[in-house]
Amino acid sequence: MHWIKGWKENEKGSLTIEFLGMLPLMLLMVIILWQFMISAYGVIVTQSAANDAAKAFSLSARESEARTAARDTLQAGSNLKYRSVSVNNYSGSQEFQVTVHADLELVFIPKKWVRNTPSVNISRTVSGRVLD
Repeated sequence: MHWIKGWKENEKGSLTIEFLGMLPLMLLMVIILWQFMISAYGVIVTQSAANDAAKAFSLSARESEARTAARDTLQAGSNLKYRSVSVNNYSGSQEFQVTVHADLELVFIPKKWVRNTPSVNISRTVSGRVLD
């Protein structure tokens, strides 16, 4: 009975067990933080693509120029995929709206585990005027 009391008071190795218990939780927190930062970067790049598309459309009044500008900007994000650009040019007015749609691939799921990498749709809209 005396040896049980001595074994119970010996805390040798308890720090290792606590560390191993917390390690998966800490790794999960790092993965979530990393995905959040990549998502914020994706929103910023998509907004920049919308700004570039609006600038191109305001100078040329051609939707193809807006698409090219948005596609070129979205290539900066490695996990961003261009989906579409829509231009709403109000008839009889110089006013327009450009909306850029992109897909942000989630990076924390390895591609070998899933057939199609899950993605989040991001849309950003910018209003402007066509320059004469």
